[in-house]
Amino acid sequence: MRPFRPWRIVHVDLADGITELERDDTHDAALIVFWYGDLALGEARVGQAALPITRAQMAEHAARAIAPAVGDWTIGRGFEAPLPASAALNESRHEAASLAALTALGRPLATLPAALRARTRAETRPRLTVVVCTRDRPEALAKCLRGLQASTEPPDEIVVVDNAPRTDAARQVVEREPGVVYVAEPRPGLSCARNAGLKAAGSELVGFTDDDVVVHPTWTARVRDVMSDPSVTASTGLVLPMELSTPSQVYFETVFGGFAQGYRRLVFDSAFFDDMRAYGVPVWSIGAGANMAFRREVFGEVGGFDERLGAGASGCSEDSEMWYRLLSAGRACVYDPRPVVFHYHRSDWPGLEQQMRLYMQGHVAALLVQYANHGDRGNLWRLVRILPGYYAMRFLRRLRRAPGSVPSTLGSEVLGALQGLRYYAAHRRDPGAPALE
Repeated sequence: MRPFRPWRIVHVDLADGITELERDDTHDAALIVFWYGDLALGEARVGQAALPITRAQMAEHAARAIAPAVGDWTIGRGFEAPLPASAALNESRHEAASLAALTALGRPLATLPAALRARTRAETRPRLTVVVCTRDRPEALAKCLRGLQASTEPPDEIVVVDNAPRTDAARQVVEREPGVVYVAEPRPGLSCARNAGLKAAGSELVGFTDDDVVVHPTWTARVRDVMSDPSVTASTGLVLPMELSTPSQVYFETVFGGFAQGYRRLVFDSAFFDDMRAYGVPVWSIGAGANMAFRREVFGEVGGFDERLGAGASGCSEDSEMWYRLLSAGRACVYDPRPVVFHYHRSDWPGLEQQMRLYMQGHVAALLVQYANHGDRGNLWRLVRILPGYYAMRFLRRLRRAPGSVPSTLGSEVLGALQGLRYYAAHRRDPGAPALE
């Protein structure tokens, strides 16, 4: 097996024109992200063998990558991203894409600013509290807070929740940042920390990000843009990798899929929930907890985050279980790529294996929590039919691979799924989602 070489991440702002990309033999491939100003529109992955790329070739890559998103923002009909739902639901909502309609725009990129303004209720700029949950990662926390403080439209309030800390390092970081509120939550678990942040939040909107994230300078402004629509109860946004420097980071982004849900907007509503209810509603497709926001008022209706779930407890899925509750209550959740954050994926393979084990442990526990709370048999269907079939297929594919090929997290994922059953059995009677005023 040849030695690993990292990927480079190249950001191209099309508002500044097309550039060429030189060959760099210290990297194995390039992830090219195309932007128009602060709007991410698409990406291309180019292997080292295809480099260098001329301006003409870069223009071709850009055209293929951004056409769906540009069509979605400027025309809408026919360019919407499909939901992870039945073909019947997607067909009932989407028309056939019209390339003629897109090319008729003449200069489609130039129409984007007006299209974005039309989707934002400029008269509504709701107050926003950003909650950052952390545990013993002061350097990462400091970097995250600096990014938030440097925002083009800073949040009205920043709350740092120090979850079961072993030192006072996080407190010291917060004391150096003027205006940041420090909250200590002695009970371990991300859900406990999120709920503590909700109690401390003084704004009508509450955004969440993680301490291993760097926010785009316009992140808070774009969260306000998305949530200016009163029909949106919860939102998520685009999560891009900050670096792809190690095998585990490349694997997570390219094989597991990273955290991104694409460059087009998706609306998850009661029709989506009902359509997928019998098969296990794929609420994990709504986004990532590292880039999400809520209307503060909804927690008074559905309760806080389930404290049996999430990092430090089951392992994950406290965010997706909350989205499940909101959809079940008839609320709408929106994935919108305008709010962007950059995430540091696990840099070492043991860390990635542990992460994937905990992800599956949390996922299985969340399926059982959702079944217990709502009685939706689709959660059990996913548990006893879909997941075993999925892992059987993965195992057979793995057997066909040549010896010495890229390692896999398959074993860790299966172990995590089995541990999820045991975890839920041990914690099913524990307090779950607390009431929040």
